[in-house]
Amino acid sequence: MDTPRRGAAAGSILDTAEEESGLSAVVGNGAQTLAREQAAGDTAVLQSVRDVLSAAFRERPQFLDPFAPAAERNAEVLMVLRAAIQEQRQRSGPLARVPNDHETLIQLFAQTLGWGPAQRYLDDERVTEIKINNESIMVQEAGHGFVTVPERFNTKAEVKTRAILLASILGVRLDSEHPQETLPIAHGTRMHVTIYPRIPDVDGALVCIRRGRREAWDLDDILSRGTINTEIAELLKLLVGARCAVII
Repeated sequence: MDTPRRGAAAGSILDTAEEESGLSAVVGNGAQTLAREQAAGDTAVLQSVRDVLSAAFRERPQFLDPFAPAAERNAEVLMVLRAAIQEQRQRSGPLARVPNDHETLIQLFAQTLGWGPAQRYLDDERVTEIKINNESIMVQEAGHGFVTVPERFNTKAEVKTRAILLASILGVRLDSEHPQETLPIAHGTRMHVTIYPRIPDVDGALVCIRRGRREAWDLDDILSRGTINTEIAELLKLLVGARCAVII
C-alpha cells in the first residue's frame, strides 16, 4: 500500500518533484519547454540521440548504464550530445533544433537508453527502491514507506519492452518460459522482473529495483548498527565458514 504524500521527508526528492510540477512549471521558459516536448516526441531525434551516444561510448559502456552513478555519466552524456547538436546545427540534422540545456538532454538520455520517467529516481541517491507496476511508479526513501510519484510510463508495454531489452543485453532470458528473473545489475543494484504468464496481463510487467550501497557492509558494520547481536554474529561466522546455505 502507498503511504500518504505527507509522509515524505524534509528535503525529499518527492518535494522537489512536487515543486517542479507546480509553480515553476507555470512560470518557466514556455518556448524552451515546448521545444523540449517536441524533441522528446520526435522519433528522428530519439533515434539520433540513441545512435550518437551508442557510437560515442562503444568503448566506454559504463556511460550508457542507466544504473550507474549519475554525476559522472551525465557529464559525459551532456558533453557528447552538445557537441552533436552543435555539429548538426552547422550541417543540419534531427538534433539541430534540440535545446542543449541540461534538463532536455538528460530527459532524452532517459527516454532512449535509460528508464524513461523512472530515471530521475534511479539517479537520486536518496531513493533506495523503485517499484514499477505497469505504468505506475512508486519510490521509497530510506526510513520511509513507498509513495506513488506523479511521473508515469506512457504504456505498460513500454515497461515490458525496456525490461526484456535490458535482460537481453545482460544475457538473461526473459520470456513466457522464463517470466520471472533477477537481472545482474552492476553497482550492487538488484532488479527483479515479472511478466506474463506469472502475472495475468500479457502486455504488463512488474519491476522492482533495489539500489545497492556504494560500500558493502561487513559483519562488524552490521553489529555496530545494532542489526544483530554478538551471538548471532558468531553463529553467522560459523555458518559461512562451514559453507552452509542460509536464509536470513
